Amino acid sequence: DVGQRQRKGWGRMIDTVEKALALAGRYHDGQEWNVGVPYVVGHLVPVVSLAMRIAEIDGVDPIRTGIVAAFHDSIEDTEATRESLLADGVDPELVAAIEVLTFDPDRETRREYMIRVATSPIPEVRPTKKGDDLFNSDPVNLAIIALTNPGRANRMEAKYRRDRAILAEFQPV
Repeated sequence: DVGQRQRKGWGRMIDTVEKALALAGRYHDGQEWNVGVPYVVGHLVPVVSLAMRIAEIDGVDPIRTGIVAAFHDSIEDTEATRESLLADGVDPELVAAIEVLTFDPDRETRREYMIRVATSPIPEVRPTKKGDDLFNSDPVNLAIIALTNPGRANRMEAKYRRDRAILAEFQPV
């Protein structure tokens, strides 16, 4: 509950990547990345790192992008909501970016989602999605997943290849 989070110090503004990762780690508590590693270490930290580097190259604020990247799966994969992120001190503009990055298969197809992401005017969205897709399709990650689930690794590679093609097709002018 919000009162409990505020007593634990989460009622203030999330203004650093470290604070964002700490809070995202609480949201994803108990979740594991594909190979049994805690989710925050196995997925969020590498995605944040990639997204921040891409943001810097693209001329987007890397800190704000890192905060978005830390929470990019929170609404989709945890009990987090727009309201809980706001109550925990995430900037409303960044919450809007996180919502753009949230895929709901009951609401849209993957292609529709990717076009929505690719055409978003929110600057932190594209570098976050690029970082997420690059990490998820990394040959080392896919090779590790293929050791126990080759079909899943193949599906992931194809899915993120299609995602990258849509991002490239809808490049901002």
